[in-house]
Amino acid sequence: MKLFKAVAVLFISITSCTGEGPVGPFHTSFCLHSPFMFKSLDPDPVLISDFNILIYNCFGVLEESVYVPEREMGTEAGYETELLAGGDYTVLVAANLGYALGKPELEQALELKHFFAYPDEYSHGIPMAALLENVRPGGVVEVRLERLMAAVDISLDTDYLDPDVQMTPVEVRIGKCPSSVRLFSPGKADTFFSGGFVRTGRELDDLNRGGKVRLYMPENLSGDIPSSYIEMKTAYHGSSGHSKPGEYLVYRFYLGGDGSYDVCRNTLYSYVVRPMGDGLSSEDGWRVDRGGLD
Repeated sequence: MKLFKAVAVLFISITSCTGEGPVGPFHTSFCLHSPFMFKSLDPDPVLISDFNILIYNCFGVLEESVYVPEREMGTEAGYETELLAGGDYTVLVAANLGYALGKPELEQALELKHFFAYPDEYSHGIPMAALLENVRPGGVVEVRLERLMAAVDISLDTDYLDPDVQMTPVEVRIGKCPSSVRLFSPGKADTFFSGGFVRTGRELDDLNRGGKVRLYMPENLSGDIPSSYIEMKTAYHGSSGHSKPGEYLVYRFYLGGDGSYDVCRNTLYSYVVRPMGDGLSSEDGWRVDRGGLD
C-alpha cells in the first residue's frame, strides 16, 4: 500500500522490555482506516484530513508523537517508523482534530478531550480516534478509527393524524448537545452548547417529503439520567388549534437506546415521530409543547 509522503524513521536505543531476543529496530507501518458507513455529503463520513499518532513503549514512555496536518496529507493516511522488539506498544491515534496533541504522558493522553467550537464543526472531517494495545513491532498495523460523534436520523410519520391536521416541520435540533468528547475512552459529556446541532429550511426538504433528516452530536453516555434530546418544531393547523405567527408546536424526546440514555460514538440512531389523532396528546407539556398554538 502506498503510504504518506510524511515518513519518519526513529532508531530507539533503549533496553528491550523483556531483556531477551533481538531488539530491532523493526520497520513498522501504521495504516489508518476511517470506519465504513452510509454515504453522506454533509459531512463526509470517511474523510481523514489530518492525524496524530502517539506511540508508547511497554514502560509507558512516549517514544514518538507525530502530527500530520492537512497541508501534508497524501491520498492515503499512513505512517512508517522503526520500533524495537521485545515488548508491546500502546498506540493512540486521532484524526481530524486540526491540531497536534503534543507529548503527553500516557495517563494524561488517555484522559484527553476534544472541544468543539460549534456543533457542526466537521468541515474537515468528523473527529475520530483509536486506542491500540499490545502492538507488536514489524509489518503493517491496521488502525480502525471510530467516529467520536453519533448520527441521529429523524423521520415523521403523519399517517395516523386526523384528516384535518396539517403538520410541517420547520426546525429539528439537538438539545443539550455536548461541546466536548473524550478521545480514547467512552464517557459522559460534561460541557454543552447553549444551542445544539440544528437543521432548518431546505435541509428539511427530505423530511417534509416523507423521508428523514440527519443530525450529529458528540458521544454522551449519561446512563439512566435523561440528557441529550431532540426538539422538532412544526407549523400546525387543525380543528384543535393553529400555530401562532412565528411560533410552533414542539415535540421533544430524549435520545438513547437499549434501556438507557446513552448516545454512543460511531453509532447511528433512528427515530420515527408518529403523532396520533390531533397530534397534541402527551402526558406532560415538555414532550408536546402546545404553547405556540392558538
